[in-house]
Amino acid sequence: MAGILPESVRGRTVKTRFMSLMHSEIADSWHVYEAAFGPGRSSRVAERGYIDPPAFWDRLQRQRTAFSGEDFGWLRHIFGLETWLRSLDIPRSRLMPNVSNDSLGARVEELKVADAL
Repeated sequence: MAGILPESVRGRTVKTRFMSLMHSEIADSWHVYEAAFGPGRSSRVAERGYIDPPAFWDRLQRQRTAFSGEDFGWLRHIFGLETWLRSLDIPRSRLMPNVSNDSLGARVEELKVADAL
């Protein structure tokens, strides 16, 4: 691979962890995290007791200033859980397209036929 890959990539002995992408995610989405988890905010995960809000906010701020990829995976799980819990608050009518029962039934039949092929 010499001459094809940069030497810094070819010769490394550690696994790539994409830390710069993870750090960029925190920086680019900080306003979202602050709105959901910042002081005085009420996140769904905190309401259910899954996190200690002050400790979580402290950890999140430390990730922003002194990024550590070790915590990012866990933080992403919390972000995903928060997103899912918030989706449960969305009225069902906003989640489903405005489809009549007749057209929905026809679509189900189409899928059954396609499945049978």
